[in-house]
Amino acid sequence: IELEEVLKSRSVNYVDRGSVIVTFPSDTPYKSIIHAVAVDGMYESSSQVITSVVRQSLHHAMDEGATDVALTALGTGYGRLSPQAFAVGVKELSDEGFSPIERITIVIKTAEEAENIRQTLEYCQ
Repeated sequence: IELEEVLKSRSVNYVDRGSVIVTFPSDTPYKSIIHAVAVDGMYESSSQVITSVVRQSLHHAMDEGATDVALTALGTGYGRLSPQAFAVGVKELSDEGFSPIERITIVIKTAEEAENIRQTLEYCQ
């Protein structure tokens, strides 16, 4: 509902791929929720889009003083992005500093997807 209210206040029904919106729900244990749009209207994305929206999201989390961040494998659900392409996008950020963030957890639907992401991250080192 928070996101719907933000969009309504901006007089928009949707946001473009690459957009990141932060909401501050009062009925959750979280300081904020960062909504990252990784797909376009045709559910397409790319590793470069993942790098951009995850970078923006982590900067927002830093601004909130987060030490733990959870994110989904953006673009791999309804989107057509492979888990490997997601991992390539995230790997681009591995040398950047995001203090005070100490831990980033990537939430995956299946063990197979988790293994694909893990292997891709190891291969990209």
